[in-house]
Amino acid sequence: MRLRLARAHKASQLIGVGRLGAWSSATGLKMFAVLMLALLPLGVVAVIGTVQTIRTVEMERVAGLSLAASEGASQLLGEIDGDRSTMRLVANYLEGQPTRTDICRRASAQLHGHDRDFGFAMFDPDGRLLCSSGKAPTVYRPGGPQLFDQQATILTDTRRLLVRINSMRGRVRGIISYTPEELAQRSGLRAHVSGYLNLALHRGGQMLQLSSTGRTPRPDNVDRATAPLNLGGLQFVMTTERPPVDVLRFAATILPIFMWFAAAAVGWWVVNRYLIRPLISLNRYVAAYQPGTMLGPLPDDVTFAREITTLGETFQEIAKDVVEHEAQLANALLQQQALTREVHHRVKNNLQIIASLINLHSRASAAPEAAEAYASIQRRVDALSVVHRNHYASAEYNQGIDAQALISELASGLRGSAPGGHLAIRVATDHVYLSQDTAVPIAFLITELVELAILSGHGSPVLVSLRRDGPRDEMAELSVSSEALQPGPEIERLLEERFGRVLTGLSRQLRAPLSYDAAEGCYSVRIAVRSTETG
Repeated sequence: MRLRLARAHKASQLIGVGRLGAWSSATGLKMFAVLMLALLPLGVVAVIGTVQTIRTVEMERVAGLSLAASEGASQLLGEIDGDRSTMRLVANYLEGQPTRTDICRRASAQLHGHDRDFGFAMFDPDGRLLCSSGKAPTVYRPGGPQLFDQQATILTDTRRLLVRINSMRGRVRGIISYTPEELAQRSGLRAHVSGYLNLALHRGGQMLQLSSTGRTPRPDNVDRATAPLNLGGLQFVMTTERPPVDVLRFAATILPIFMWFAAAAVGWWVVNRYLIRPLISLNRYVAAYQPGTMLGPLPDDVTFAREITTLGETFQEIAKDVVEHEAQLANALLQQQALTREVHHRVKNNLQIIASLINLHSRASAAPEAAEAYASIQRRVDALSVVHRNHYASAEYNQGIDAQALISELASGLRGSAPGGHLAIRVATDHVYLSQDTAVPIAFLITELVELAILSGHGSPVLVSLRRDGPRDEMAELSVSSEALQPGPEIERLLEERFGRVLTGLSRQLRAPLSYDAAEGCYSVRIAVRSTETG
């Protein structure tokens, strides 16, 4: 009882600490996962910021590419417009003096003197060649697609660009022929772009590739920018290779993820070092506590925070209080046990005195009726004594009163108090326990029925049975049967005079109806019992 009391007190004080024993490596991993989830929003914000920065850099790079394409297209158009202006002057001169073709030689010498590689040709209204220079078509083919139908024409077979010019009155027509290399050089982009560079002119389904430098990349690894040339619907297309992902760019991408992981790892280390490990150590320190002993100093193998140290000191104070309270409860328990024994002895002595007085009066009585009355009283006092003894014997185990021992001792006493001591009483009971409130009326009920059988004068044996309904049921049936209890004039008279009212009162105390089987001479009642596993 002392150990049970100390454990109960310890459990009520330290129940919160006992749960810390579940900390293990799995719990540490769970804490690490919790910290990672807690820091996940910061990691997501950092990743989004980095991705947004990289995207901004990409947008600036694409915008720079578009700007370079626009500048290249603008410079190329400026060069072509300069040539067109020069050749328009030649066309206007030939329109007034068709035979003075020497101007074509002077224009050719002037233009080629600037290291330019292109050709031109001048035609009259009938399509006859007036003069030409360089590689330019010298035959005007009337009908079908005409060279002069468009401001600029792409010749895919000879890979040239033809640009149309007209004189002021439109009577002289001319064309300027450009090679792709000449156009690429005049765009001014080849000298400013390293690596792969592809320049081309597009119009509808036609394409004239101006230049292609460097190793050709994969089609999905290029950036393309288009700018209008404002010349016959031509589009200037510039294609470059995307820059590779360098170390700094890769580091900038994974740095937020690494920082998120590192922050979670540092947080987990701090929590594990200054919270989890001290709490586990404190849990082991408290778990080693034995009831009735004092807790020693805190272990020094870990670093305790001030709050956890205060908690450990609180446990030491609790252990000290437990020791003091345990001593007080032990003393109180000893006093209570001594008082209980004293009360038991006093009650037992008083019942023995009453039984002795009744026995003396019974022996001193000369009348048989008086002696029988004293014997009846003696049986009831003996029944009360039997209940009291069995109750005191089972009080220490808190299981209740052993029904088998109670009924057997009661039957032995009733058998001895019968006239001549020859009444046969058989007992058949299951091993169950009764409460104090049930044992007393059961003892008196058995006593009344056995005495009723004795007074009937029949002399038949009596069977007292207590059977439980099932192995784990909490209800049982008590029955007292004998041929002496079968209906008869004497039985009916005794029930009418005294026993009927007593039996009814006892059944009310048991809160159950008392059944009677006249054919078997059996009285039965259902009562609540406790199993042998209770307690």
